[in-house]
Amino acid sequence: HDAILVNSQLNEVFGTEQGSRAISSMFSELVLYPLDALELQIAGRFDNYSDWGSTFNPKFSVGYRPSKKTLLRASWGTNFKAPAVRNMIAAETQEFADLEFRDDGVTDFQVPVTRFAYDDLQPEKAINYNYGMVIQPNRLWMFTIDQWNFEGTDVITRFGERDFNRVFDAVSANGNSDQALEAIGIQVERDTPGGRVVSMRAPHVFNLGSRTIRGIDIGTKFNSPVRLFGRVLNLGINFDHTHMLVYETRDADFLPLSNRQDLEWKNTMSFTFSTQSHSFRTAIRTLAGDTLNDFTGRTHSEYDFDYGWTLPWWSASLQLGVKNLFDSAPPVPRNRDLIRLDAGFNAYAFNPLGRRYYVGYNQTF
Repeated sequence: HDAILVNSQLNEVFGTEQGSRAISSMFSELVLYPLDALELQIAGRFDNYSDWGSTFNPKFSVGYRPSKKTLLRASWGTNFKAPAVRNMIAAETQEFADLEFRDDGVTDFQVPVTRFAYDDLQPEKAINYNYGMVIQPNRLWMFTIDQWNFEGTDVITRFGERDFNRVFDAVSANGNSDQALEAIGIQVERDTPGGRVVSMRAPHVFNLGSRTIRGIDIGTKFNSPVRLFGRVLNLGINFDHTHMLVYETRDADFLPLSNRQDLEWKNTMSFTFSTQSHSFRTAIRTLAGDTLNDFTGRTHSEYDFDYGWTLPWWSASLQLGVKNLFDSAPPVPRNRDLIRLDAGFNAYAFNPLGRRYYVGYNQTF
């Protein structure tokens, strides 16, 4: 409406949202050595959120050294991710969708859909466990390999027009579809039973999704003194590689699994020259591209550099750095002549901000 643009009367249409959250946490850890070669760790964290409640998450880990050069390790624990405050307090909004909520397959065009904040929104929960080994043949080299697993439930999901129709098709096979939709918070109003959809109410987001992620981490570290420009420096070379084995998501228990193909692998190689007071680090971060046919690039690399200065007499350290030194633009998938930033472009792999500078200061008292 022109009045909205001219007079900036946006809150009359979208409303205003205000919220607050107070968080208190407590962490405890116990380490036991029942045998010289065996280490047991028991830990737990308690968190209380003022807007939805509290949660307790334990962690258990074990490390065993069959020899001085080898460490076998494993861990199991639970974690959570609190729903965002904006999802807890989101104001009602209205949109329109082309719904196929008819047994005869007829589409009800431009049905008004009212979105609201779900009263019983819960945190995302997960179980994670891993196992692996560390091999250190000498003081210069160290090798690590770990297989890790993440099993997430109550994943917060947002349904769009296409998802609403998928949900309706899935629940229609289980009896009364409208009642099944009401069980997950979707209310459908029709002009007659089984007839045209007049309107629909649905939460902004749901706790319906699940996610399974599995991968392997491989690492190599090398540290040795070297002579450079007449001075003795410490050279550090680190290589870390993550290979994704499984990345499966399910928007709801009654919907099919979806396999992501844009998170295949990533690795980081860094070189560090350091003295007692100064360090210079260069890193190369390489990420696999989307394995789908419409992706423009197979891999993508970015270069980082940072400098650290330690002041032992002041118990402080200063760090200056830049990420993506050459301001490399990440590849994006294309659909014919259109660049699509909403598919295959994810924060796990790429950062759309380009070159970033940072400064860090640490003071110990």
